[in-house]
Amino acid sequence: MQTSTLKQPADAGADKEAQLHASLGQLLLRQERYAQAVNELTAALEARPDNAAWLASRAEAQERIGAVTKAIEDATAAVIADPKRAEYAVLLGRLMLRSGHHDEAVMCYSEAIRLDDSRREHYEGLAHAFWVKGNLAAAREIYDRLRLAFPESEGLQAVTAELYIQEKDPAKAAAVCQESIDRGMKSALIYRVHGHAMMLMGDRAKAADSFRKGLAVDPKDGYLLHMLATVTGEPSERAPEDYVRAIFDTHADTYETAALFKLGVRIPGLVRREILRIRPKLDPSRPAAHKLSAILDLGCGSGLTGSMVHDLTAYLKGVDLSRNLIRYAQLKSIYHEIEIADMVASMNADPRLYECVTAGDSVCYFGNLKPVFEGAFKRLLPSGLFVFSLEAGPESWRADVAAGVSKDGWRLQDSGRYCHALPYVEATAKAAGFEIVQVWPEVINSEDGIDLHGYLINLRRPLS
Repeated sequence: MQTSTLKQPADAGADKEAQLHASLGQLLLRQERYAQAVNELTAALEARPDNAAWLASRAEAQERIGAVTKAIEDATAAVIADPKRAEYAVLLGRLMLRSGHHDEAVMCYSEAIRLDDSRREHYEGLAHAFWVKGNLAAAREIYDRLRLAFPESEGLQAVTAELYIQEKDPAKAAAVCQESIDRGMKSALIYRVHGHAMMLMGDRAKAADSFRKGLAVDPKDGYLLHMLATVTGEPSERAPEDYVRAIFDTHADTYETAALFKLGVRIPGLVRREILRIRPKLDPSRPAAHKLSAILDLGCGSGLTGSMVHDLTAYLKGVDLSRNLIRYAQLKSIYHEIEIADMVASMNADPRLYECVTAGDSVCYFGNLKPVFEGAFKRLLPSGLFVFSLEAGPESWRADVAAGVSKDGWRLQDSGRYCHALPYVEATAKAAGFEIVQVWPEVINSEDGIDLHGYLINLRRPLS
């Protein structure tokens, strides 16, 4: 008697193999091995290209490696494949927000709420999308409702107060924080925002009291330490790393829009202008234009300065403390290398030499410029340029410096940034070994019709 073997259909075998690839891909995603996750999920999707869960997983992995355009394509496909799943709309909304498509992000989060109105995070996503879009009133209204619904949430209280500050209503921000404190929510975060609000209201004593109370909770909080020094006038040589990181991580999603359209930041364009003034043969519009061998962009942030100089160099490295801001720099695909680090520490450890070091709106977080100048000098080739901006400070202080009344080399301002006296800058630059090429008085930016005065400075490492 002849026996026959039952054979599994070919498509069933392929489906099982696809499931294995997908399971492995999702495991690699959880292990933060994102490139490998993309490979495995791609293999799975070759067999089942309309699997919404796999598309969403690959979108998350693509996002993690900076391939946001591909991530958006996958998230869109996931929404089309399963339009009733709110989490796919949320994923697409987050990606739209990262890519600057703010209206589309609002629509995605609104759809997520329509599909599932029970999830607090959907409302938070919509509020954040409104904030990034610039509709502060709409964002604050949602956060206000959420903080009343969830009074135990420290984050909701703090972000609502911060929005009131953004709307130039520090009294309401202080009231929100005080309500939280009265309920026993005495955290470093709440004291941060409360102190900031009191400072904006002109009550420096109460601001200092809030910052001190926050430090009693967390004595190492760099933001609180720096702001306490700001309101009390205590000696301070630089902003702590924690302060700079907190400022830019918190405002990363709104930073570039605010810089370009609210503040009218001019520094990136001024840096390019100065480099081309000294090295006109770098101008890409000239026949047979040259390129610098390498540029180091200190405090690169979202890549605003890098965007203005990347076509002038064969190699561009960015350094910044803010991981959230750097994500936006990665989207631009202009940097050959990006390092998340303190810029002085990075310069002291970096073995590469550069023809130019740039620092747009980042040296102002240092009072004592000696470590910055010495680090930049180490990184430059002979005849290399260090082009950076500084704030000039109040006119009254500049007059005191010019008259010899003030001997201070720098001053910590209410903004948390430092302004510098030109005699100090020039003396410190020369002590580090630099030649002073040019100091240009400039309007750095303008907010609400008020110009911020500063300098664009160009130093050169001598040939010998």
